[in-house]
Amino acid sequence: WDWESDGAWDTAFDAAPAASHRYILPGSYTVTVQVVDLMGAADTASATVTVTQGIDAGTAVTGPGLPWVLPFRVMDAAVSAASDRLYLTAPAEQRIYVLDLADGLLEKYFESPGLPERMAMTPAGDRLYVSQPLAPQSYYDPDVPDGFVAEFDPVAGTRLRDLAVDLDPYDLAVNGSGKLVVSAGSNQWTAIHAYRLSDGMLVGQADIRHRSRLAMHPGGDWVYAADTDLSPADIRKYDLRGAGIVSLYDSRYHGDHRMGGNVYVAPDGTWLLTRGGDVFTSAATQPDDMEYIGALTASLATLESSDGFNCAGATLRYYRISDRSLVQSVPLLAPGIDVVIHAGQAYAVLEDQSGLVPGSRVQAVPLPE
Repeated sequence: WDWESDGAWDTAFDAAPAASHRYILPGSYTVTVQVVDLMGAADTASATVTVTQGIDAGTAVTGPGLPWVLPFRVMDAAVSAASDRLYLTAPAEQRIYVLDLADGLLEKYFESPGLPERMAMTPAGDRLYVSQPLAPQSYYDPDVPDGFVAEFDPVAGTRLRDLAVDLDPYDLAVNGSGKLVVSAGSNQWTAIHAYRLSDGMLVGQADIRHRSRLAMHPGGDWVYAADTDLSPADIRKYDLRGAGIVSLYDSRYHGDHRMGGNVYVAPDGTWLLTRGGDVFTSAATQPDDMEYIGALTASLATLESSDGFNCAGATLRYYRISDRSLVQSVPLLAPGIDVVIHAGQAYAVLEDQSGLVPGSRVQAVPLPE
């Protein structure tokens, strides 16, 4: 079978007279089949099919499972407050998993056409977006294919559609005004795109370093991007107030502080935290923006932060947002990958090397009084 009639056969010969295929995007497709009889005579036939967008409710996870134990490596985690569910990306399995926070068990999964990696939730919590590159990122390969972004309704627990994007998607950010921002993962100096979610149209693009991590300002007007492979590292700011996206400026520091790897915006939008543990201002004007304030950590710790918490190695630390002072430090069972906050708990996603197959696990830590 050739599902797109592009001249490349998608299946081998099989005795079964029927086959099934799931298209990623809706549209009109021409399908071609080739048949060979026992004498070697061959013939082909083609037909046009119209594919409409369906809603995917996922596949239930069956069989015994241990609470909070994940038999796969997690790339990213996002919590749905409305449904009490934790969404987890597993690129090696090409799946997005859903974990029930009530009992710590995996509930279901969604198959991905690519390698699901980073996620972004809308401020209202009604939509979740997942990057799906079709191949691993590359420094030098100009032929890395464009990928997709999956859109979920996390309240209903369904996958609504896949959006085609004109780059290999790496990280995502989304605002409350219907704009999705996607950074590319390959070829060093590359592009950051803005898409209009109402129709999936590309509305703007700017330059960016590949594999940059994104953080949406709570107001939805700006995106900060931290590079991950440059020395000295830096942060750049982009403007979303117009129809598309505009690159504004980078920080005033070039090697003076720990700026690379990732960036997080405080819930009140007044300061930034880098993966290295340094704190900077966030402001509307360049003279007051990205100015160094101080540090949460004295060492070069790797932080994965959420709403005042961060994982640094195998320790979960809670900082008071008002003055960034350390309130509580809790040992974890393993090094942390990510941390999300929900219903009075911090859920730390951890590396798990205890089993025969490397995986992950989730550890719940109560919030301090």
